[in-house]
Amino acid sequence: MKYLDRSELVSGLVIILIGTCFAYGATEYRMGTIMRMGPGLVPFSVGLVMIGLGVLVIISAFGRDGALPQFDLKGVTFVGLAIVAFALMLPRVGLLPTAIVTVTISSLAGGVLRWATVAILSACVAFGAWLVFVVLLGISIPVLSSTLYIFGSGPGPEDALVRDERERFVEGHHDAAHVIDILPFAPV
Repeated sequence: MKYLDRSELVSGLVIILIGTCFAYGATEYRMGTIMRMGPGLVPFSVGLVMIGLGVLVIISAFGRDGALPQFDLKGVTFVGLAIVAFALMLPRVGLLPTAIVTVTISSLAGGVLRWATVAILSACVAFGAWLVFVVLLGISIPVLSSTLYIFGSGPGPEDALVRDERERFVEGHHDAAHVIDILPFAPV
């Protein structure tokens, strides 16, 4: 075709591929109904919406001229390194240092690097991640290290009780109702 925006075409195909993976993966779970949703209904619906959006992006590619963008090896490399750093650092040093290092590594992917901007962005992302995941959602994520936790976001005095209950449960000496109450909230 004479007029076809290839970058939009590839983007639409990628969106369709991801949506298809979501929808297919959701078929492994019970769907339920709209009134009593099962665990597979939302991912399946998100997959279908993504497929529809991908089709719309592909349709918008026709009638416009555009070439495929060049592959940015530097960007892909630094963003990939940031993801690996996040996975390796989070359990070892905590959320705040991990967020700062990850944002700093990711910023190396861009062309112009202003250290003051990177420092401010890193601090904002670290604070925002702590606020959302630890304070608002109450997720047990190490904040500063694997042994130091802030605002009840990790192991505390109650963890000895949890460990004791787990051991008693495994040995067969347990009060099942008490163990069921306590184990879902135990830190990993």
